[in-house]
Amino acid sequence: MNYEEFKDKVVEDVRRELETRTGKSYDVQAHTVEKMNENYYAITVKPEDGLIGVNLNVEELYKAHKDGHSYDSIVDRQY
Repeated sequence: MNYEEFKDKVVEDVRRELETRTGKSYDVQAHTVEKMNENYYAITVKPEDGLIGVNLNVEELYKAHKDGHSYDSIVDRQY
């Protein structure tokens, strides 16, 4: 799977995994993040009714996938 396919797929799969595990709804959005004068592509995950979320660096997730970690382990955050 190439990087563009990975980006699109991981957004939906992370949302689905969280909602399945918790029974709650989550807002998962992809966007570019600027941090310390650098940019990276991230997905922000937060409870649908929440004010605070976390950013997952998609580039790092993709690197883990290319380094041999299974896609499922990345979505499950088990790598």
